[in-house]
Amino acid sequence: MERRIRKLIRVSAITVGALLFTAFVVVAFVINYVFTSDKLTPVVLNVANRLLDADLKIERVELTFFSTFPQFGLKVDEGFLVSKVLNDSLPQKTDSLLAFKECVLTVNPLDYF
Repeated sequence: MERRIRKLIRVSAITVGALLFTAFVVVAFVINYVFTSDKLTPVVLNVANRLLDADLKIERVELTFFSTFPQFGLKVDEGFLVSKVLNDSLPQKTDSLLAFKECVLTVNPLDYF
């Protein structure tokens, strides 16, 4: 009886380990080959400029998982956020809201369970 339990625990541990390894390999493949920075940057710019009442200019966006583990994140490089709302007597009629060299936005998917 004890032998059966040990064997069951060993098989379960190997199965869980193999599933975790497979999940990490799939995530690494998706981040590096499917959601590349060249594909992701225009999408983020389009959505942000459409939803914000400001102009966003960024150089590069990439997905992060292993550097922000266990959270998924977006790493944004060289960005400027300029307001479109300012309508007073200033000659430039813009207001810089945010300027950054690097920004990492993270989401913890386990919080949604």
